[in-house]
Amino acid sequence: MYSTHLELAPSLSAEVEEGNTEYKFKLTGVTHETLIHRTTQLNWRLNEGAGEAIYKVGVEDNGNPFGISEEDMTESIANLEKMAEVVGCNMTVLRLLRGKQASSLIAEVMMRRSHRQSVNPEQVILLLILLYFIYFSPLLLLLLI
Repeated sequence: MYSTHLELAPSLSAEVEEGNTEYKFKLTGVTHETLIHRTTQLNWRLNEGAGEAIYKVGVEDNGNPFGISEEDMTESIANLEKMAEVVGCNMTVLRLLRGKQASSLIAEVMMRRSHRQSVNPEQVILLLILLYFIYFSPLLLLLLI
């Protein structure tokens, strides 16, 4: 395993709800429902960071860089890729660090919304209203006749 050649991850302050940084100890064995919830969190962090979010995988919520196995890291990164695809952002592993646990890894991952995917919420609402009227207007006219 290559984790002995990596820089040791520093201890961090506890995770805060605001901002664009998310700590995830690991994203393994996730169900479809869990993946939907985590994707919603990703979207929140992207909005908080004006289209950018940093994920620190292998870090506990209290900021402890405990680290996870290479196998768990591989699965966690694969699940982050799925989440990134859903919200339309690019994912880049910025660096790998050595966790406090023997032979463990920490990953710093950048999630960046592509400019094409960045949509103003008001635009979405207006589009939905427009589609509603296009779809239901003929039906309303038939009911009135």
